[in-house]
Amino acid sequence: MQRRTLVEKLSYMLVGGVGGVLLWFALGTHHPSGAIGSQPRTQLSSEQEAYLDLFENVFARVSRDYIDSDKVRPKLLIEAAIRGMLKGLDDPYTVFFDAKSYDRFKKNAQGHYHGIGVYIVPESTHFKVVSVIEGSSAWESGVRANDVIERVAGTVVTGKSIDEVTDLILGPEESLVKIFIRRGNKLLSFTLKRKQVIIKSVYTSILDANNLSLPAPTSSSAKANHLWGYIRIHRFAFNTADELKMALNTAKSKQVRGIIIDLRNNPGGLLTAAIDTVDLFVSEGVIVATQNRYGNDNYEYATRRVFFPKYVPIVILINKYSASASEIFAGALVDYGRAVAVGENTFGKFSVQQEFAYAQPEQIGFKMTIARYLLPSGKSYEKVGIPASLKVATPKAFNPAALKTTFSKQDTQLISALKLLANKKRYQSLLRRSVASPK
Repeated sequence: MQRRTLVEKLSYMLVGGVGGVLLWFALGTHHPSGAIGSQPRTQLSSEQEAYLDLFENVFARVSRDYIDSDKVRPKLLIEAAIRGMLKGLDDPYTVFFDAKSYDRFKKNAQGHYHGIGVYIVPESTHFKVVSVIEGSSAWESGVRANDVIERVAGTVVTGKSIDEVTDLILGPEESLVKIFIRRGNKLLSFTLKRKQVIIKSVYTSILDANNLSLPAPTSSSAKANHLWGYIRIHRFAFNTADELKMALNTAKSKQVRGIIIDLRNNPGGLLTAAIDTVDLFVSEGVIVATQNRYGNDNYEYATRRVFFPKYVPIVILINKYSASASEIFAGALVDYGRAVAVGENTFGKFSVQQEFAYAQPEQIGFKMTIARYLLPSGKSYEKVGIPASLKVATPKAFNPAALKTTFSKQDTQLISALKLLANKKRYQSLLRRSVASPK
């Protein structure tokens, strides 16, 4: 299949984030051609027709006879039914958007919104902060990764969905929202101002091994230069490939001897963004394959426009919150022997969502899991995560929000990556062990 054809099909498909991403959905949109009224009705089986008749009869009975007539509003009843149907699939990535949440969804997918600037994941009965966006009100007020959100605007979030919590937090620009956070044994409260947050995807730094008291490179050709490129990809969005290309240009201009690409706590993003970033490093072959319920495979191929020279070694930092699009990027580069992964197993989200929009009787939509994806090797790491080539635990004091400006010698994963880049023999050994046999 030609690349252009598949990109047109997938350009707004999503590979989501870990449990959904609060205040910036790691989503895209794919609109069916036309509104609901112009869509041909899907052919139903006799069993499906029977249950649809049952639903219609119940809806008619409730509409006619329920005691409180003011509660019998078609909009509320049908939206509740749709929510219930999708919730019955027991899939946290398949959710309904009413008019309000759909509008928020579209704005957030463009990379800006009015909110407090945090990413969260659902864990058991609560929501944990994965990362905090630099410059946001949460960042300025001291909200940290691993904080646990317990209440928002006086509402306990236990039992709420990711969208319900999002609705509690979002609001008009300059308005205030109070959140209660559990940090260890302490319950903290923050009153935060909602403001526009424009999210940058990529941050770049040049690290000097001498300043970090690291060993010099072992190869003789590299001893004159102790500079390493550090690139943090915060998310995979429309502009990520372009931003990454600029970051790589910066690294090349400094003649760095190696690159660290940090995907820790990167919750994912657009499928095409992951594909386009891999395309900067891989010259040919399958980048990712998607497989639907019928066993049909679609393959996305590299376009031979590789941008970054292959002789420059690359280490990718991953942890348990590196999800979805992050896993496509890391998995492809590892499979092709283009990088070594350092850190922990990734999150293990290998599913693809598609968003469906309906204009009548009002603008609503939903996103639904429609496929699973496979790495170039044909492997899926659903629920187990991609294993790191060099396993290094995430340091307890790890703060992803600070990585754009400060680097700590206590960041054992980063230091391990730098040491690995400096040791050409060990790097090559791990690289050979990591290479898969792409299909």
